[in-house]
Amino acid sequence: MPQEITTLVSVVIPCYNCGRFIEETLQSVLGQTYPYIEIIVVDDGSTDDSVQRINAMEQAARIRLVKQPNAGVSAARNKGIALATGEYIAVLDADDWMYPLNIEKKLQALVNEHADFVYSQAEVTDEQLKPVKIFRGADPARFSEELFVFAQPPVPSPSSVLVRRQTIIDAGLFDPSLSVAADLDMWIRISFRAKVTKVDEPLIRYRLVVGSMNTNIGKQISDLESIMHRYRNEPTVRPWLGRFRKAFYYSIIGNSWHTRNAGRFVKYFLRYTAETIKGH
Repeated sequence: MPQEITTLVSVVIPCYNCGRFIEETLQSVLGQTYPYIEIIVVDDGSTDDSVQRINAMEQAARIRLVKQPNAGVSAARNKGIALATGEYIAVLDADDWMYPLNIEKKLQALVNEHADFVYSQAEVTDEQLKPVKIFRGADPARFSEELFVFAQPPVPSPSSVLVRRQTIIDAGLFDPSLSVAADLDMWIRISFRAKVTKVDEPLIRYRLVVGSMNTNIGKQISDLESIMHRYRNEPTVRPWLGRFRKAFYYSIIGNSWHTRNAGRFVKYFLRYTAETIKGH
């Protein structure tokens, strides 16, 4: 690395029934070129062989495995963050994968840019890690705009992030009441209190798993409506909220059209129209 860095990085991995993938995921962390890493896996009440597979790994002694009753991915992430001792946190989903230079390059970017939060592009793959596309994420200069104007996460995946631990603690940790948009909610809170930068290349693989929560449109709608309700009286967010609401409704309209859900299409088309009229 251009500058010698010995800061400890904590990799927090929430795991629920990821026995098929957890060994690959952990091997990608163990294979990082940056040596100062602690690995914390929080098993969220798995009913498959995830725990047995972790314990059977040759380098299991390097992995801190913590078990809890099933409470959801946000609660598992929060528990791992609470146990972490590193100055920086990488939250890695149990079915994703890091390229060897992932932590090294991101940590160097944080130091060089005097930033608190860094993300990279992500290589989206199928379940066998075969590439599907590249998710580039937003330009850091347009981080807030991507959040509020397009109602889309500016970050490809939580797995693509490295963040100062104190920043995520000050932001209030992940909200366990949100099913699939807890990361979007976190990026909103971080966008107003942290300097953000980006490594503009794919440094993680984001695995598309059939039946995952991210494909559940009903949960996405519920979560985003909760977020809009939460920030309606927040002074820093309020000026953006109308545009966020319109973008959210528009994305649901598109999804409803493609999935031929007529009832949902009509409901959100009317909401979008009303919001557009209100804005004029």
